[in-house]
Amino acid sequence: VRVGSSFSNKDGEIYYVEKVIRHPRYSSITLNFDFAILKLTSDIRLEPNLKEIIALPSENDKVDENTEVFVSGFGLTGDNAYNANELRGVIVPVVSQKICRRIYPLVLSNQMVCAGLTEGGKDSCSGDSGGPMRRRSDNILIGIVSFGKGCAKPNSYGVYAKVSAVRKW
Repeated sequence: VRVGSSFSNKDGEIYYVEKVIRHPRYSSITLNFDFAILKLTSDIRLEPNLKEIIALPSENDKVDENTEVFVSGFGLTGDNAYNANELRGVIVPVVSQKICRRIYPLVLSNQMVCAGLTEGGKDSCSGDSGGPMRRRSDNILIGIVSFGKGCAKPNSYGVYAKVSAVRKW
C-alpha cells in the first residue's frame, strides 16, 4: 500500500499487507458486501495534510440523492484508455436507488449507492475499484468504488459499496 503520494508508482511510503479480511457476506456474483480490510505489517505514520485518517460514517448515516461526492483513483480515464499514474478525482452527485435499480435491477442492494451524471462524462472507471467516495460537505468516507457498466456513459452510473451498511463489521 503506497501512502502519502499522488502517484501510483513513486514517492510516499510503502506498507506491506499482512492479511486481507473479506466481508463474510461478500458475493463474487452480485458484488454485494464488496468490502475488505487490509491488515498491514506496521502502523502508518500519520502527517497533517499528507497522511491523515478519513472519518467513517455512523451506522445510521443516510446518503441522500444529489449529495455531491468526490471519487478518486488511479483507474482508466475512459473506455480504451490507460491507467493514470497520477491520482485523479471527480465530483459527481448521488443517484437515487430507484433510478439506479433500472440500470442494475438484479444486483443493486441496500449495501450499495450509485453516483454519476445522467448525461455521462464523469465517473469512476476500471482500476479505481477499492478507492474512496467522500461526501464533499463533511469529507466522510461514504462509499468504496465497486463496479459499473463502462466508464462515464450516459444513464450508466458508478456503483459504490456503502460504508454505513457495514459499520458494525
